[in-house]
Amino acid sequence: IIGNVRRFLKNLQELGWPESPPPPSPRRFVRLDLPPRYPHKGEDASRVPVRCPKRRGALLSPALGEAFKRYLDVRGATLRPATLRNYAGAILSLLEFLHGAFPQIDSLSKLQRHPHIEGWLSQLANHHPRLKNGSRRACIHNVARFLEDLHEWGWPDCPSSGLIRRADLPPCEHYLPKPLPPDVDAALLGGLEKEGDRTSLGLIVARRAGLRVGELCRLERDCLV
Repeated sequence: IIGNVRRFLKNLQELGWPESPPPPSPRRFVRLDLPPRYPHKGEDASRVPVRCPKRRGALLSPALGEAFKRYLDVRGATLRPATLRNYAGAILSLLEFLHGAFPQIDSLSKLQRHPHIEGWLSQLANHHPRLKNGSRRACIHNVARFLEDLHEWGWPDCPSSGLIRRADLPPCEHYLPKPLPPDVDAALLGGLEKEGDRTSLGLIVARRAGLRVGELCRLERDCLV
């Protein structure tokens, strides 16, 4: 979007339109206005700089920032770049919360269930704009994996185990289809019975027997009477 707007304003100046903006002084757009570009599928991730985690990580204390960077280096050997970015964003949300709410926390070994983890979970729940349950589940899961990995690996200043529990995960959002009103359902079945062709009979069988589409398609032709 930024590139298109820049091209639009530049074209107005080049065409000499009356509505063209005045020459920018200093430049109207600079390279830092552009957000970082992430690698496309199949692209070499090492050739695409990912600046966002580094810039945000500069806000952390040296000890927390070093643990964060080392963990990403280790997990980056087996994770895809997109998955690694998800881990980085989730972990940074916890570390930045600690930096703002509990600046005295300079080691992950000082983390406690209350108030540190519970405070972070509350911040996620009250995030504005509201996060979907799936996004919160993924973030909490990634942070739990981060903390448990450090504990299992026995890193210096590692946190204690069990700081995040299964009950902390919000429920999955299941969107069930709305059933047809009884009058519409009756009219639909009546229309299928009136048609009487093979497709209509198959849909009636699926409706009465609760068959899935794949199960219906695998039926033999002579099974319908």
